[in-house]
Amino acid sequence: MNAYSSPIRRQLAGELSFDWRWPAAVALLVFQVLFVDWLLLKPGGETALLWFDDIAVAVAPFVAGVMSLAAARRYWGSRTGVGWGLIGVGLFLFTFGDATWAFQELAMGIEVPFPSVSDIGYLGGYLPVFLGLLLMPQAPATGLRRTKLTLDILIGITAVGLISWHTVIAPLLAEGSGSHLADAVSVAYPFLDLAIVFAVLILVARARPGASSLPILLLGAAFAVTAFSDSLYTYLSQVGDYATGSYIDAGWLAGYNLVTLAALLSVGPRLRTDPRPRDEEPPTSFWQSIAIYGAVVPVGVLLLVDMQRFLAAGVLVVVALMFVRQLVTIREDIVLNSRLAELSAKLEVKVKEQTLRLLHRRGEAEGDSVR
Repeated sequence: MNAYSSPIRRQLAGELSFDWRWPAAVALLVFQVLFVDWLLLKPGGETALLWFDDIAVAVAPFVAGVMSLAAARRYWGSRTGVGWGLIGVGLFLFTFGDATWAFQELAMGIEVPFPSVSDIGYLGGYLPVFLGLLLMPQAPATGLRRTKLTLDILIGITAVGLISWHTVIAPLLAEGSGSHLADAVSVAYPFLDLAIVFAVLILVARARPGASSLPILLLGAAFAVTAFSDSLYTYLSQVGDYATGSYIDAGWLAGYNLVTLAALLSVGPRLRTDPRPRDEEPPTSFWQSIAIYGAVVPVGVLLLVDMQRFLAAGVLVVVALMFVRQLVTIREDIVLNSRLAELSAKLEVKVKEQTLRLLHRRGEAEGDSVR
């Protein structure tokens, strides 16, 4: 009995073991809510808000970076592991930017100049994050599906590019009054954010639908939120309306916390691999399509609010891409129906052949019994 009790006991212990990741995820949610409440209620006044905001926004990317490296270790030796490692490097660079920003405001007591040493970390973090997102696992796509995914990504990035150009980039280029370095850094941020959004669209479009894609989708949402907050920061800085403790700081914290949550889900036991072969293309889920086309609606709103030739031309490009995409979908349906008809015909032939063989064998068996 003792020989069997030990394996059973180990199995029960494994089933009943405490999973620390869920309390950590709840703690992230509670901290996010606390941060938003602090921004709104400002307990302790402006000074307490300044300290709380700077420290929280500096710690969050560091925690996300540590968890990203833990996920990289979990999947080391694969593209996923390298992707997580690069994202962790980018987050540590963001941590450098946030920490030096906090040091200048809290320890030195000065208003952070622009550009400053913090921009080294902020700008430097984009490239490893961009490469890390592109290295994340992707569902296989060939033929017409690859064409559809390409069109989806083009539609999404064109819409986001129009919004960014209209609200951020064009005003920066038109009203640049600082030094050449300051103007270059100001314009670099929205273009780099567009690159991150491009990588996020690829990540979402190529993610394999199912539970195993949840960390990937959370990762895409994380950097979409941070890119949106970066764009708001650039706009508010342009009009002189940003200060530490602004509501957009909640967006940065939410982005970092989403990265931490995605890494938490990735460091657990590896999810079962999809039994489908590599050459079988999984269908795109409803939420993937919603995420990709989410930027098209604001473009239409901008067109109604402020009609400009460039914006109108951009909307026409988006509409044309959506039209081409619909044509590809129709073509894909035709090809699929043709394949189904062909398979149905082959199946019918096989059924007839099997029926004839059974009848022939039954006839032979009856003949043998008569003899």
